[in-house]
Amino acid sequence: MHVVSALTLMLDKFNKRRLVAVVKMLLIVSQDLFKMISAWSISLREKISIVSEDHSEMVSIDSDISEMLSTVSENISEI
Repeated sequence: MHVVSALTLMLDKFNKRRLVAVVKMLLIVSQDLFKMISAWSISLREKISIVSEDHSEMVSIDSDISEMLSTVSENISEI
């Protein structure tokens, strides 16, 4: 809605040549924004993947520690 209002104001204040230049600029800016958002999204997915891998590794380590504690506990109870 704001874009429509802004374009209406531009029609009132600018000639057609300037309006065309502004529209082209908006297209370039929107493309740049899309590229930046895409790059940010890819970066975020990579970071989430790394965190997920780290979490899986931590769960595996936790399982190993639990196993060792269980073994130690059994050995202590035998003594």
